[in-house]
Amino acid sequence: MIAAVVLWAAQVWATSILPPATMKDLAQVWMGGDRSHIWYSRLELDANGTGSLIIQYLPMYPPRAYRVTRARLAEYELRLDVAPIDAEAESIYVRGKAYPGQLELTIGGTSGLWKSQVTFEPADRIMSKIEAVNQRAKELSGR
Repeated sequence: MIAAVVLWAAQVWATSILPPATMKDLAQVWMGGDRSHIWYSRLELDANGTGSLIIQYLPMYPPRAYRVTRARLAEYELRLDVAPIDAEAESIYVRGKAYPGQLELTIGGTSGLWKSQVTFEPADRIMSKIEAVNQRAKELSGR
């Protein structure tokens, strides 16, 4: 119960400080993973609300591709209509919260058998973090 109150308070604080994202804010490449760090995703959105979603569910299986046919944004609520591109990709839903610079989405099977929380960040932000860490590792290995 306490955890639920803390999460609610954090969400209220975030939405009172951050302005709602716009489709222009969302029009970029996003990368993120689920909380278990087992699978990873790449989401690319255009300003018109279309794009692609690629998910690597498990490391031993190939990534699955989805076409984003429509994005609906109302305040902080984001819903993506997606359709499988790959024959092996199951039907999924994608919905959650959109903030400038971060997406907190739930991705799940339309069968209702599974769902996962995924946090997305802009790809350029993630890549700059990776580059900084790798650069520092190179510096240390040269000593």
